[in-house]
Amino acid sequence: MKIHSHKTWLSPCVAISFIIVVLTGLLMFFHLENGYLKNLHEWIGLLFGVAGIVHLLMNWPLFVSYLKKRGALLSVMSVVFLSMLCLLNGNSAQHEQGLHGKYQSHGLQQHGKSFRN
Repeated sequence: MKIHSHKTWLSPCVAISFIIVVLTGLLMFFHLENGYLKNLHEWIGLLFGVAGIVHLLMNWPLFVSYLKKRGALLSVMSVVFLSMLCLLNGNSAQHEQGLHGKYQSHGLQQHGKSFRN
């Protein structure tokens, strides 16, 4: 293995950005957020995405060999199915919640009225 291989910088980048995206995502899921947290989540999410794509491309032959196995294919199909289910459910829940719920979730509702800053 080369001393300066992509694993020395790419794997830690993917791992740390993954951890940050998961932690910030969990905080946002439980509405324990502030303005900085969403910004951090989005920017580190972009870094995670780019690093993940580079990692995938650099390991493409191994990735393709994984996809030839039944378990991996079922895993990919399951993640795609659950993602679509969440996407569709999230869209309808947001539509039902409307703007009133949006302001309420950010602590901007007071005595039954919505306020904008």
